[in-house]
Amino acid sequence: MTTPTRATTFGDLLSRFEESGHADETAPIRVEEFVHDGHYVVRAELPGVDPDSDIDVRIDGDLLTIRGRRQETRHEHGRSEFRYGSFARSLRLPLNCEEHDITATYDAGVLEVTLPMLQAPTSIVVPVQRAGAEAPTAEAPTAGTAATATA
Repeated sequence: MTTPTRATTFGDLLSRFEESGHADETAPIRVEEFVHDGHYVVRAELPGVDPDSDIDVRIDGDLLTIRGRRQETRHEHGRSEFRYGSFARSLRLPLNCEEHDITATYDAGVLEVTLPMLQAPTSIVVPVQRAGAEAPTAEAPTAGTAATATA
């Protein structure tokens, strides 16, 4: 009889659950997000799906939702560790994403959704005044710089 070893990290413990078949079967889609050449890009791992019939990409306000499904091919003898069924992932979009010229491409098991971004939002610094003092006016900075108030 072998004695069980103790998991040393959370990852070790998670691996043991996955190996035993007791892990959550609806694992989320793994994604990466970044900005490239004025575009917000989301890449999602979706191996083994047909982009024409198994992937749905929707944007509702500031929420991007990717849905998909992987259908199982049954074999008479054998086993499979692949995950099948429906899955979805929703991500909040940055406020400066545009809602036109959005593209979604699928290549080698990776879905890439690209959204154009508006110019970086500017901020306005509002000076704080003491009660009863003359009100200073707010200064509008140029894009990417902050205005400062002088006392």
